[in-house]
Amino acid sequence: GIDLSIVSVANLSGVLAALFIRSVIPADAPPAVVAVGLVGAVAVALISGAVCGLINGWLIAYVRLTPILATLGTMTLYTGVTVVITRGNAVFAEDRLTFIGNTYVFDVIAIPLLIFIGVVALFSFILNRTPFGMKLYLLGTNEKAARFSGINVPHVLIGAYVLSGVLAAVVAVIFLGRNNSAKWDFAPSYVLQAILVAVLAGVNPSGGF
Repeated sequence: GIDLSIVSVANLSGVLAALFIRSVIPADAPPAVVAVGLVGAVAVALISGAVCGLINGWLIAYVRLTPILATLGTMTLYTGVTVVITRGNAVFAEDRLTFIGNTYVFDVIAIPLLIFIGVVALFSFILNRTPFGMKLYLLGTNEKAARFSGINVPHVLIGAYVLSGVLAAVVAVIFLGRNNSAKWDFAPSYVLQAILVAVLAGVNPSGGF
């Protein structure tokens, strides 16, 4: 299925991470406190992304909503929560994560590119070398056959959407590093790009492959 809520999940995760940084890391904090605070901020972003993905997966796997309707609804929900938290304003991260978004290794390779390579390698391993990856492929090929083969389809669906939420949170951390701020309306055009990628990949937005 498709996930239309990824931008809203990323914005919410980025806002929560920025708020965590502002509340936990003082302006004159020593390096050790800054390091612990940044690890905590990244953890907050990843956990919030996972929770949002869990909600999406639950609606699709157990409430049996079609993916496009479920994630369209949660997209509005997550955006609304972000607006309420921030009152529509941008939240600044006090230049704490700029090294992630704007630093180059050997003045050549950008940190976001390294993160991308790492994520691709990780998910290539997950999809091709783990039981979960095989189940996900089988589910995408034929859901009915996957059920008859003993695969717990709801669990696999929820796992897929949790991973989608975590990846959105990773993007949130990178955006926070590049822009030093998070807001409810960042990158709205990325939703259309997600739909385009899904169509090109052969995914039926209403559900299935």
